[in-house]
Amino acid sequence: MCNCHQLEDIVNCGDNEEDEFIQPKGLRLLRRKRDAGLFVCPECGTYWQVDLAQRGPQAIKVREPLAWEHFDDVPFRLQFLERFHGGVGQQQCLFRGCQEFALKGIVFCVRHAYPSLGEPGRDPGSLGK
Repeated sequence: MCNCHQLEDIVNCGDNEEDEFIQPKGLRLLRRKRDAGLFVCPECGTYWQVDLAQRGPQAIKVREPLAWEHFDDVPFRLQFLERFHGGVGQQQCLFRGCQEFALKGIVFCVRHAYPSLGEPGRDPGSLGK
């Protein structure tokens, strides 16, 4: 039975996206990029971008499948990481010039704690903004 509507916009796929997310949901592959695939749930029609062959794969709901080639998943990944850390605390991020609040339990905001989510040539301080 499909539970797509009960899931968050971004979810962890466990250790193996194929065995723990794609097959149990019966998702059908529509298109593939180098490191992700666009899948559809045959029961409810929800579209998912699923990380393929990566450590800690995630699945993200895609609202506009026809524009998937240009889908920006960074805001979803930042939201997931913020949730993972329990939200933001009351301390300001220690990255020079940053006005954001740090994640709970660490000294940096989500953008500076995970600068690898940036795009080539993109200032990590501008992630998700």
